[in-house]
Amino acid sequence: MDVVTILREHTPILKKEFGVESIGVFGSFAHGDEQPDSDLNL
Repeated sequence: MDVVTILREHTPILKKEFGVESIGVFGSFAHGDEQPDSDLNL
């Protein structure tokens, strides 16, 4: 499962529990250059 799918599935929880209004993905994941040891920049 890719990271965008996981974030979309958890968005309602993030909004309710933490007041998240929007989520942006940056860095290698945003560019499609991620590696197995890449971190996720939100």
